[in-house]
Amino acid sequence: MSDNQRRVFCRVLFLVICAFPTAVVGYWICHPQTASGWERLLQAQLGVTTTIDSIETPGPYVTILRGLEFSDPDLGTLFRAVEVKIEFGESKNVISIPYRVQGLTNNGVACLLRKIDENLLRSRIVDKPWKVQFDKEAVITQNLAADFNELRRGEFPPQFQMTEFDLHVYSPRADGTRADVSFKVPISNAPEKLVRCSLVRTEEYPHLLLLDSNSVALPCWLVSDVVPYIPSSFGIDSQFVGRLEVVPTLGESQVAINGVFDRVDLDLSFRIPPTEQRFGQIELDFLFENSIVSSGEGWIHQGVGPRMRIKPSSLFSLTRQIAPMQAIKGALQERHANRVVDQFR
Repeated sequence: MSDNQRRVFCRVLFLVICAFPTAVVGYWICHPQTASGWERLLQAQLGVTTTIDSIETPGPYVTILRGLEFSDPDLGTLFRAVEVKIEFGESKNVISIPYRVQGLTNNGVACLLRKIDENLLRSRIVDKPWKVQFDKEAVITQNLAADFNELRRGEFPPQFQMTEFDLHVYSPRADGTRADVSFKVPISNAPEKLVRCSLVRTEEYPHLLLLDSNSVALPCWLVSDVVPYIPSSFGIDSQFVGRLEVVPTLGESQVAINGVFDRVDLDLSFRIPPTEQRFGQIELDFLFENSIVSSGEGWIHQGVGPRMRIKPSSLFSLTRQIAPMQAIKGALQERHANRVVDQFR
């Protein structure tokens, strides 16, 4: 064996016997391997109260959390999982949840996404991409604490089922950070399509939000807490299909809505006569800039009657917020007034 070969052999032997075990031990030490250590870490990074029953470390790059629960002082349980498997990789970390999670509500999901935005994206502490995946379907229940009167006797709160849920939190780039959520809705009009929602923070756009339902009907009560400008006041059965984009500008936001609100309870805005259809459809294709409609149009469809145009000026309240219920009321009042005039001609 030549001198060069011996040197190469010694270097390889040193890496195998000394350097690699040292690196593994160092990684093991730098990551908390107790339930209390993981509780403190997750609570510090996510900003939610965290409890863990026990942990298992089958290897230096794999940790299993058992009995993981996130909670909030006001909302209670946000998320509860029997088992969470964390795999630390060279290019990204993967969190997989093999069993069905519990405790998910629309308010809780909105709270968790808000915490991810505030504590991970805004602080830019993510050192490498993270992927969170649900191996089983997840069910989100509507929190009706404030709207309990909407339920009729014997009914249960509405639920929403989704599958193939993935959350990607990307490591900071020079221009900012990004998080993407995607899932499928098996009980829907398009069960094979992915719903996508993205949250981006850059120097140019401190808070860019995009929702694309991809032809899938989403209940308004689910997305109204997560995505602004989609009202929950359209009724318990109302749905949204379409695309919404919120691009902040100086002092105000640019909002683009291109979609349809279906099963809207018009009686919540204007007293509908018993002879007329109570539920209708709202079609919007608007671009709002600085609380002013710069382009687009909107229509209300009620039964087989002619559609009613929504005036852009009626879409905003005195506080310069989008007020769709006000717009519905204005359109219905105008039609009613025209009918009264026609009767006396």
